[in-house]
Amino acid sequence: MAYDFLTEQPVSGAAVYFFRWIFHNWSDKYCIQILRNHIPALKPGAKIIINDNVLPRPGVMSKWQEDRLRYVTKQILTTLL
Repeated sequence: MAYDFLTEQPVSGAAVYFFRWIFHNWSDKYCIQILRNHIPALKPGAKIIINDNVLPRPGVMSKWQEDRLRYVTKQILTTLL
């Protein structure tokens, strides 16, 4: 469901809240705000699932893997603009 996730979550009591490709575009400050906006909506046992990419520090993985991951991330950002 599309909504302004910088405001309180409009659906309360769901078993799962799923975020796909959301947090990579926001600084930590806003990611925390987005997650905190869900607290009033959460019922006991509810889950928040995050499906997103996290870029590692340079040099942690092979050059090929890092180049591929950075390319895919750049493509996603380009399509969003």
